[in-house]
Amino acid sequence: MTQLDRTKTITFIILAGFIYSVILGIINTNKYDNYRILENGNFEHSIIRTDISSYWRQAHKFKTDFEEGKNFFDSGTNYKDSYLYPKIIASYYMLVDKDIANLSGFMIVDNLKFGIPILNSLVFYLSLFFFSKKLLLIFKKPAIIYYTIFFLSLEPTLTQYHSSYWSESLYLSLILIIFGLLLEPSKKISLNFLIGILIGLSFLQRSVSLYLIIPVTIYYFFQFKKSFFIPLIACILGNLIIIFFLGYSNYIQNQKFTVTPDDHKDGPYYLLAHGLNGETIEQKYKKREIWIQENNINSKNKIDQKKILDYQSQYFKDALKNNLSSFVIIHLKKSTQAQILNPFFVSNAYKQDKSVKNYWEKNFYLYKYKIPYSMLIYFFCFLGFVKIILKNHHKRLLLLTFLFIIYYTGILGWVGWNRYMVPNLIFLSIFFGLGLNTFIEYIKSKK
Repeated sequence: MTQLDRTKTITFIILAGFIYSVILGIINTNKYDNYRILENGNFEHSIIRTDISSYWRQAHKFKTDFEEGKNFFDSGTNYKDSYLYPKIIASYYMLVDKDIANLSGFMIVDNLKFGIPILNSLVFYLSLFFFSKKLLLIFKKPAIIYYTIFFLSLEPTLTQYHSSYWSESLYLSLILIIFGLLLEPSKKISLNFLIGILIGLSFLQRSVSLYLIIPVTIYYFFQFKKSFFIPLIACILGNLIIIFFLGYSNYIQNQKFTVTPDDHKDGPYYLLAHGLNGETIEQKYKKREIWIQENNINSKNKIDQKKILDYQSQYFKDALKNNLSSFVIIHLKKSTQAQILNPFFVSNAYKQDKSVKNYWEKNFYLYKYKIPYSMLIYFFCFLGFVKIILKNHHKRLLLLTFLFIIYYTGILGWVGWNRYMVPNLIFLSIFFGLGLNTFIEYIKSKK
């Protein structure tokens, strides 16, 4: 089979994934671009809710400010969770000349929302085509590449994000490109500078990439040995340009040079602090309320809002320091839980009603599908891992995958949410391709 034939097959697989993602995005947008009444009587948009609501409200504020004459840095809100994604949404709506929300703050329906999942899909599948070119340089067996690309194109845990409105898709696109570039490392200054820029952009999309330079540094050390310093410096400089840009933008917004979003101080407090201290959620919030009253804090004031976040951050740090062994146990337990794949996450989110007590119990029955499915995927990944170990090759892939999986699990495994572990599927995809190819070859040999 010629290189052209391989490229045609890969292109067909990627194109099939892209078309599927776009169709699914349009169908879901048409079905769920509406308001519904929750059990508690409140109205909620079926798509623009939870984290997505935050992105879109930030986008609405940025678009409104920018169109009223404010400059780029003065437009929008404080850096809450994603810096880049709300601005992409706002830019799209400025391009199509549509409003995001009405004067009352309610999200407008039937305003070409489907352009966002189409954009997500386009960027991801173009990134996948780039990644496939890297695989063609590494693997001689085309079947391994086909299975890997098929997995990345159509595996439902991944594809559900491209056809929806979460921030994962664009983030996965950036990680896929970074992963592809690192699979064939180069000492070229320009290329490593670009990798640093891409790591920085991934941080602007999702804050989990704040320390992504650390596993990359370890990888460079093992790959380049004594000559790792110059490539690493080029990568760090590229990353720092984006970091300083973010810090400057935040300084213009609130006169403070910061690079971490508000949810870094809010998430651990909200999700974990009470568990470490062995107290109820109500007790935790009661302490905060007392602190607010004692310090005359105005929760509507921007400066005081930062003080509340600082209080929450310190509260969690104290809880962590005093209960470190408990944190390790929770981390291990939650990290294991987070590895269970959830292809139903987005479809459930469209219909979820968080006003219902213990709302998550409604979907417990799905574990009878999620656990066997996860075991099947990990079985093929394990076969691929064993293949590499037995053949004693592709050590670079093994090291890079190990470093990235340890990083994402270490940073966010304690939350226990599979959504945060989805990047690991990017790194495991090649192992899946190797494992599936090994399994099929074994079956053929027995006939």
